[in-house]
Amino acid sequence: GDVIYLMPGVHNTCLPPGDDPQKGGASGGTPHIAYFRSNSSGGAEGNPITIKPLRSPSSQEPVVLGDAPCDGITLLETRHWVVDGIEVRGAGGWGVDLEGCMDCNVSRCVVHDNARLVDGGNPTGVMMRGSSGIVSNSVLFDNFEHPVKDFTRGDGVHIFGEGGGNITIFNNTFLNTKNATDKDGNPMGFGGGTMYKHA
Repeated sequence: GDVIYLMPGVHNTCLPPGDDPQKGGASGGTPHIAYFRSNSSGGAEGNPITIKPLRSPSSQEPVVLGDAPCDGITLLETRHWVVDGIEVRGAGGWGVDLEGCMDCNVSRCVVHDNARLVDGGNPTGVMMRGSSGIVSNSVLFDNFEHPVKDFTRGDGVHIFGEGGGNITIFNNTFLNTKNATDKDGNPMGFGGGTMYKHA
């Protein structure tokens, strides 16, 4: 039942999580703005660890992760975590990455304009890789590769097989800009809502 509070404002510092010493050591690994890995402990069923904004009764300033050339927030091999009420925008990589998680939920978030630096790597706002969980009551839009690529591709939520299951998506709003153009100014369509790959 622990809560991790994020201070109001825009958080856009990219930090590496560390990696195998042969691959880069402390400076290795894909950089993220927020990164949590807890494969030996975590929340409990019905009593999760929650990441949420710190707000006072007199202030509604949002907590924003993004505006940076890296992933927004990653939960790796965690158990029973919730990302609640955070805006994730303008991350060059995925907005929210849930990898190998069990009962990891995204709730009441606004996830938009992410994945513009992803090239051929499944651009998306919320990536669920081998995970179980819920995406609910959130707004997701314009999470796709930059339109100067060959074609627009990307989704609000991307479910990537890898052994996951028990995924629920409900009560979300998916919006996408329809006027994306290629480098020559030709219309390209727009990103999708959800996608399931390698089911």
